[in-house]
Amino acid sequence: EHKLSREGFDWLIGEVESRFNQAQANPGECVGTVAAQSLGEPTTQMTLNTFHFAGVSAKNVTLGVPRLTEIINLAKNIKTPSLSVYLDERHANDKEAAKDVQSALEYAALRNITSRVEIW
Repeated sequence: EHKLSREGFDWLIGEVESRFNQAQANPGECVGTVAAQSLGEPTTQMTLNTFHFAGVSAKNVTLGVPRLTEIINLAKNIKTPSLSVYLDERHANDKEAAKDVQSALEYAALRNITSRVEIW
């Protein structure tokens, strides 16, 4: 069903090779420090954002550091699951129809509600 042309395959291999070469560290580089900064800076920013959005009901501030911890530790029981769903025009302006969609999705398996999945 999913086939890749020779040209597409060659492009993919080139892309993987290019990204691999860009990701290599120079000899003697403090990779631990770079890794710590790569995680530390966004985590610090998420923590600061929780103070900016305190009391704002439209923002869910529980998704910052606790969610990052769940992802890093591969938590089996996710405490703050989330899903963004974009409704079509028929459901977007009708609150009751949107609630119907929400209740239908609450306990649905992804394979039962998708026609296809693509990785970009």
